Amino acid sequence: MSEVLASHLLFDALKAQFAVDDLTTAFAWGRKEEAKQINQGPGGANRIVFAPGNETGDFGAVLAPDKPGRNPRPLATVDELGTFWLWAVSPDVNTERAQDRAARILYDQWLRAVYLVTHTDGDAGLGPVRIVSQHWNLDKIERSFGREIIVVVAIAAMVPDESFFETTEVDGIRANVPVLENGVSMTIIAPTA
Repeated sequence: MSEVLASHLLFDALKAQFAVDDLTTAFAWGRKEEAKQINQGPGGANRIVFAPGNETGDFGAVLAPDKPGRNPRPLATVDELGTFWLWAVSPDVNTERAQDRAARILYDQWLRAVYLVTHTDGDAGLGPVRIVSQHWNLDKIERSFGREIIVVVAIAAMVPDESFFETTEVDGIRANVPVLENGVSMTIIAPTA
């Protein structure tokens, strides 16, 4: 079963688009990653970190289903919030203007990638993505080593009328197999009568 969660699809599509564009950028998932300094020294790679929800943990609103008649049937649309931390550094580490410019260029590259992965024929099922808020990260600025822009987005995510289980057969016994995100599955088979 392929990935169906909108935030995961968006993250993977953006990472792939940056690779296609040959943009050296590290991608990381999760709130623990946001606080890590993974770029050391001048000339370090830019980084984009994503975590579900906004900075206060809001998940997003549940809306009416979009495009009824699809298969599987949409039960609802979640206006799913997600936060991107876009961090970039210029080799000119002592110039604040250079750090601001590097972050703004990364923002433009990110916004272009968001547009491309949500407005093409191969959008892999991604719904519309809209920017809810964006701001410069002004915390902990003591020196001009890198700059960060924080962007909160809302992703139109369909809630399908289907379980996330695949059915498989083992020794003539049919069983539901939950498919986990990392591709590993567990099979629970009830004994036969």
